[in-house]
Amino acid sequence: MAGDTLDIDLASQSFMRDPFPTLTRLRAAGPVVRVKVPFLGNRELSQRRILMIVETHLHEHLGQSIAYARMNGVVPPWSKNDKS
Repeated sequence: MAGDTLDIDLASQSFMRDPFPTLTRLRAAGPVVRVKVPFLGNRELSQRRILMIVETHLHEHLGQSIAYARMNGVVPPWSKNDKS
């Protein structure tokens, strides 16, 4: 099964609205699968690379929400005891 390509449309509207079922399918397919990514010049990326891209992107959203909360006076629980 090494080098198999999984047919997942990462640019589809359904993926953009709710990516988690597709990502679950990708995760279950195993680490040897490769996925064509149309918006990256139809390059094939490994399962691991795609999951790392998604994880990094989710962390960007987390950082943005923390910054937005702090701008509005909300102190995250892990910062409440800071003396600074």
